[in-house]
Amino acid sequence: MGDNLFWQIIGGFTFDKRETAYLNEVINKLTLMPESDIYEFEVILHRKKKKLCNWDCYGVNFLIDSYPDDEHFSDFRLWIISRGEKFYNTFLENPEFVAEDILTAYNEDMPYLQGLFSISGYSLLKQKGKTLTMDNMEEFHSPRENAFKVEGYGFVSDLTGNKWDSDEDLKERFPKIFDKTKGEYLRYKERHGL
Repeated sequence: MGDNLFWQIIGGFTFDKRETAYLNEVINKLTLMPESDIYEFEVILHRKKKKLCNWDCYGVNFLIDSYPDDEHFSDFRLWIISRGEKFYNTFLENPEFVAEDILTAYNEDMPYLQGLFSISGYSLLKQKGKTLTMDNMEEFHSPRENAFKVEGYGFVSDLTGNKWDSDEDLKERFPKIFDKTKGEYLRYKERHGL
């Protein structure tokens, strides 16, 4: 599976869709793929998620989520990927270019797409006509575990790129996002006496 097929399967989450409906669409597409492609899909998903493990992405997430932990940062990166190839690449170039979409999600409550992280496993099980139970857990070789072996993890502690360390840094890098979120980083600092 290459990038083109990956993005075709991901499609593009839009604000008028329900999270469950979107995730089911992706599962239905994946179940039509050979097993090897399902594993490759997971590796590509994880690779793209790791590429977003950078200070710019974390800064934007910080502004809209007020000090996100690893789980929230993971969810935010999955949301960026779910928006499709054009959005993903534009965000990597400069998050300010997609500020309007980011702020729409911020104002409407960010969709919870954590299920995208396990979607290959669900697809593989559905393809085999099974559900994951305590009885068959040992025989199930999780695509996610395979992706971690190939790509490693990607936590907040692994951020790459140019570090920011103040509200002024964030305001300078992301003026549109900073202005519309009223500086979540500033509010966090005030609330915690930093």
